[in-house]
Amino acid sequence: MPNNDTLLIILFITSIILSIGITFFMTKNFISKSSSVKMVLPLKLQAYERLILFLERISATNLLIRENGEGLDALVYQQFLLQTIRQEYNHNLAQQIYISQPTWAVINNAMNQTLVLINQASVGLDSTNSARDLSKKILESVVLNNQNPTQLALDLLRTEIEENI
Repeated sequence: MPNNDTLLIILFITSIILSIGITFFMTKNFISKSSSVKMVLPLKLQAYERLILFLERISATNLLIRENGEGLDALVYQQFLLQTIRQEYNHNLAQQIYISQPTWAVINNAMNQTLVLINQASVGLDSTNSARDLSKKILESVVLNNQNPTQLALDLLRTEIEENI
């Protein structure tokens, strides 16, 4: 039967080995998480940039400047604008994995409200009206109703960037 000194030495050596093992595991886990954060951060920043660009591109004023619809009638132009927004949205769908769910919902809402804005502006117009007539109605709605659906989403994205990075 081992004496008390031997038991104490065995217990001491076991606790040292256990401490070294725990320290090694925790350090390895911390380094792993740290390197994961370093790899994901650039992807998150890129997602934020792309979503800000998406919102800027679908804002009514920027969209109308970029896609002037010269030579189109109002109804064809309406469909063209709606299609352009949907294509921009589909192009950026994957970015949602890098942002919070509530922020993604606000971005979706901004896009849908922009579609509604275009559709409401086209009410009363027909193929005899020009794309310019539709543009005027959209801009009037933006100015008179102080309606910029993308601004809230842009502000929220910028806040989320500041909080998370």
